[in-house]
Amino acid sequence: MSKAKIIRNGVLTVLFAFTACGGRSADGAARGDSDGSISAGSIAIPIVADPVFNPWHPNAFAESNVVNRVLFSGLTNPGLELAPAPDLAASWEVSDDGLAWTFFLREDVRWHDGEVFTGAFSAPP
Repeated sequence: MSKAKIIRNGVLTVLFAFTACGGRSADGAARGDSDGSISAGSIAIPIVADPVFNPWHPNAFAESNVVNRVLFSGLTNPGLELAPAPDLAASWEVSDDGLAWTFFLREDVRWHDGEVFTGAFSAPP
């Protein structure tokens, strides 16, 4: 990777991190909803190219990865000290040889149309 791309990706990451920080009202107090969740308002992501909304597409550049991380959930997310933390997967097991990983999906996840999220969606045809 060229030095210019490394610098650009670093700048985008820092800008995204500063943009994503928030959740406070004008007086500095955190805004909470009645259910206990915190509403942080909107987010602005400065990008220099049109994002590709498919993280596995060969033309998914760094700009797309920033947007895809905000829009789409994964099985895990980086947690404390960048160790994998649950996201769509509630837990997982690794075989003794480290070659097989079994993910146990959360039961409360639904698609936008209300259909339950299951492992059948990722099974080969």
